[in-house]
Amino acid sequence: MMAGWGVVTTILAGLLMIGFLVVIHELGHYLVAKIFGIGAPVFSIGIGPRLVGFRWKGTDWRISALPIGGYVQLEGADPFGDPDGDADVDPSTDFMKKPVWQRLLVMAAGPVANLVLPVVLFTIVLLLGEPQPDNAVGLVLPNAAAAQAGIQPGDRIVAVEGERIGVWLDVMDRLADRAGTDTRLTIERGEAVQEIVLPGSALALTEFDRLDSEPLGMFQSSYSSRVGVDDPTSPAWRAGLRTGDAIVEVDGTPVATLEALRTALEASDDHVVSVLTQEEGSVKRKEGIALAADPIWSPRAGDLLADRYGLVPVLVFVGTVTEDGAAAKAGIQANDRLWSIDGHAISDWSDLVARVGATVTSRTSDAVPRPLDLVVYRDGEQIPTTLTPTIQRDIVISEVRWRPVMGVMQYPDVYVDGAIVNKYYSLFEAIPRAVTETKLVAAHTFTSLGNLLTGELKIQESLGGPVEMFRTAAMAAREGMFTFARTMGIISFGLGVMNFLPIPVLDGGQILFYSIEGLRGRPLSHQLRERVQAIGVLALVAVMLLVTVMDVNRWLAG
Repeated sequence: MMAGWGVVTTILAGLLMIGFLVVIHELGHYLVAKIFGIGAPVFSIGIGPRLVGFRWKGTDWRISALPIGGYVQLEGADPFGDPDGDADVDPSTDFMKKPVWQRLLVMAAGPVANLVLPVVLFTIVLLLGEPQPDNAVGLVLPNAAAAQAGIQPGDRIVAVEGERIGVWLDVMDRLADRAGTDTRLTIERGEAVQEIVLPGSALALTEFDRLDSEPLGMFQSSYSSRVGVDDPTSPAWRAGLRTGDAIVEVDGTPVATLEALRTALEASDDHVVSVLTQEEGSVKRKEGIALAADPIWSPRAGDLLADRYGLVPVLVFVGTVTEDGAAAKAGIQANDRLWSIDGHAISDWSDLVARVGATVTSRTSDAVPRPLDLVVYRDGEQIPTTLTPTIQRDIVISEVRWRPVMGVMQYPDVYVDGAIVNKYYSLFEAIPRAVTETKLVAAHTFTSLGNLLTGELKIQESLGGPVEMFRTAAMAAREGMFTFARTMGIISFGLGVMNFLPIPVLDGGQILFYSIEGLRGRPLSHQLRERVQAIGVLALVAVMLLVTVMDVNRWLAG
């Protein structure tokens, strides 16, 4: 039943998104055509036989049988913009009898509408109050710059350099603006208000000009109550708790974060807990587990993460091991606790990423990582080993990146998002921000296109067809209308760029034909255009079949 509903949701979300984008695109053509007095007898969403519709102002507004694209039929031209010799058209409304510059504007109006739509959608989202993470600190990494400056979990950042702040994104943006500069934060801690200065050395930017959170060590999310247990003599192990279990209730009180869990456990020595655990591939809830502190037991020497019950953040445990990866070859197993790398203690997954990343001097495909001395604990036993990371190719925001990896993955669901609030923008705030966000979408789109043309990206890594669009629409719809609107804006920009490509049967192909006509003073021969159009149709069908097969494979692969 759920699977069936998932399919229905996917289809409906995909039809809604594709239908809306088609309407916007074709409205661009239609409105500009009307400005120049060009007749438009048909406005169709979809292609093929007419299903339903109505007539208004001389146009048949219809929905056609195949929900693939759409078109505006312009008087005096076939759907591809070529002269329609069989049509009896008033010369004053004949598309093909209009000046070349007017025909060019009509053809360009559809893609331009798609390029402008993200600005409109993003502005509407910002005006309506997009849900965003609030300004409370959830996680502070030990020994990181934020911790050394005195920031604590639960602190609420209310101002940066005196400028009032309400959401986490604004905190990150203001800190990014002050990269490399000491910055004063105003925080609320309970009833108290105080100021803390972050050193400029902790405020660094990523290659995408966003604040790099790792050196700062401050996040809005928190560790979840999923725990690790690596000592068979500990109270937690003796109580039956195992690595990967999520403690969701302590003495009848629900807990979701590690901070809340530890606060509840410190209230007394004896507790009854409920956990979610993985058994035989499914999640099961276990109630009434007695967990008591043992005054005789204590964590092993040097263990700064385990509490008095032997519970450790699951962030320092291996979730899964990649088959044939460096870790697998070195004998690392799932649920191993990562203790140290080259003698440096591991207190968070980011420590592992940083130490592995430091094994190369350059992030290139031919980089040669140096070996690492790794110590893990497995069922209380210390196991030293040596492994050499391998170089992995990743796609990061449409760009190819190379990095050294061990071949391990962390546990899922190890973080809990903080509180969400609605952030409302005025029109004068929303429009510039929407334009900035659209510029980022444009940069990523052109980067992806450029890398595809140069061979850096494979076709299956950068192109998606109708199936992928339906899938993406469904995932966005499940996240809510704001995510759906943002996703629609991103896809719309991509469609606008694609339609400007000088490919026959696309708007860009028609723009190319009319540009040549303008330069030559006469159009290309009808026979030549027909041949080029035929080749274009065949090529487009071949590409659509290819991307559809790739889409289905991606869908089946999950």
